[in-house]
Amino acid sequence: MEVLSLMLMRNIRRSKGFKYHPKCDKLKIINLCFADDLFLFSHANSASVTVIRDSLEEFKRCSGLVPSLPKSTAFFANVPSSMKTLILDILPFEEGKLPVLVERVKHKVDDWKNKYLSFAGRLQLMISVLTSMQIYWCFVFILPDTTINKIEKILRDFLWCQGEMKRGKAKVKWDDVCNPKNEGGLGIKRLKYWNIALMTSHIYRILSHKQTLWVKWIHTYRLAKHHFWEVPITANASWSWRKLLRIPSVIKQFFVHQIGNGNITSAWFDSWSNLGSLDSIVSASDIQSMGLTKKVSELISGTNWVWPSSWIVKYPLLSQLSVPTVSTHPDMIMWCGIDNVPHNFLVNLRICPLCKLCPDSHEHLFFECNYANIVWKKMDVLTCLPAVSNWKAICCSMMAAAARNVSSMVVAKLVFGAVMYFIWQERNNRIFKKSHRSEVKLFEDIFSTVRLKLMSIKFKDSARVDMLKSTWQIPS
Repeated sequence: MEVLSLMLMRNIRRSKGFKYHPKCDKLKIINLCFADDLFLFSHANSASVTVIRDSLEEFKRCSGLVPSLPKSTAFFANVPSSMKTLILDILPFEEGKLPVLVERVKHKVDDWKNKYLSFAGRLQLMISVLTSMQIYWCFVFILPDTTINKIEKILRDFLWCQGEMKRGKAKVKWDDVCNPKNEGGLGIKRLKYWNIALMTSHIYRILSHKQTLWVKWIHTYRLAKHHFWEVPITANASWSWRKLLRIPSVIKQFFVHQIGNGNITSAWFDSWSNLGSLDSIVSASDIQSMGLTKKVSELISGTNWVWPSSWIVKYPLLSQLSVPTVSTHPDMIMWCGIDNVPHNFLVNLRICPLCKLCPDSHEHLFFECNYANIVWKKMDVLTCLPAVSNWKAICCSMMAAAARNVSSMVVAKLVFGAVMYFIWQERNNRIFKKSHRSEVKLFEDIFSTVRLKLMSIKFKDSARVDMLKSTWQIPS
């Protein structure tokens, strides 16, 4: 699909009439590729759609891959009927509608109505099957209240009557049914609260500046220079964005920042001190004068704050605020629940299982993690490894090593591969098997593996090879 992307971008540069989708022009988004799906975006005009059609035709001629028209769908937003007709003449797709959760739940329930299920069986199906269907949609969209009410009515009717609700059949109020089991309920989750809880993960991604296209899009088009906690709800904002901006009133108090380097934590609007967020102490005009987008790191100079000294008199509470120790680690966003104890806020993101200090990522795991650094340094004693700090550097080093077939480069390539493999293996073992190896034990395993591999390679006799055999304890 990279070839198709290049074709699209080239044809867009050549075209004089192509227009990006109004919410895609700043980031130059034209297509998104997934495992089995391709999304194409453009302004609703004939010139833009023609560029897309011509690019698809060119890709078909080059690759032999033909788009399946019966499976291709065009979605429109605020497009006149005449323009829809013109676009569908250029690209003969079906006009699509977004999937509706209510119909899917009703269809699933209808399949079960004629089956002889006990109350316990119906309850188990609701919890295991229907709840799993809802989780996906609750994670992707903020569901309208009408949709939630319709779905819960379907579930309620199915639970009590295995069909349409009849008078006197509901033995317990639905609110009580949805309580946890240890509180006398049946453990059915209320969709409204489940939806808010899952939307919280998106807010976490926005606040932590997670490197995804969606987060970049939100910061570019929705937030601009505002912080998420204080962005105004405008009249022209979309329904889903307005609903997302109303969630902070419920969950903001549970977000706590632990200062690392102070580069992503807002000095004013995030809760990072024992005083809470400073916007509740400092006036809006003073915050404006210092700069709305100030981060914590920008307010610290050595061991002192850089705000005006008059603020201590004006806001006496600030005298209780100690200057945090800034480190090289990134800031951490924590969830402080009803137990008032901060917990790692992890949805799809894990804390590194090796050092337990930073979010888990390839860059951190192989190049920044303290555990991995100890292993690299131990291996560096045995072979002169080039210093690497990121994937680009390691690729360049390995490409240079691949071109040389001397014994030192052979060892370097083996060591690189073995260290990468065993660090990744150790990570997975700690996550899935709950087993741990110390840095010394991992080094010994890597040494043994590389040594056995070197023993199977036949080198020409030389002083350098003799030194290599001595280092790796290989018999002559």
